[in-house]
Amino acid sequence: MEKLQQGDLQTFELLLRALMSPNNDALTQSQTTLEQLQQNGDLAAQHFVQALRRSQSAELKNMAAVLMRRVREMTPLPFPRSFFSRNIDYQRL
Repeated sequence: MEKLQQGDLQTFELLLRALMSPNNDALTQSQTTLEQLQQNGDLAAQHFVQALRRSQSAELKNMAAVLMRRVREMTPLPFPRSFFSRNIDYQRL
């Protein structure tokens, strides 16, 4: 978790890979880590955007986009959700 708090992309990519793992132990541990990361919304957002922009793996970019959307849907926002419903071309990120 310490490297995640420092904004390390490689560590976040490992977390994303673990979230796609068929191994239940790895999946459970990575879900717990993601929940801890979500406690700091700014840091979580930074990781998701960084993965979308800098990851070399399309699979990891897709996973980051899906998770970012789920987190956003579960987080109360100070302005209307329609503000965020614009079409985003993730390939350009």
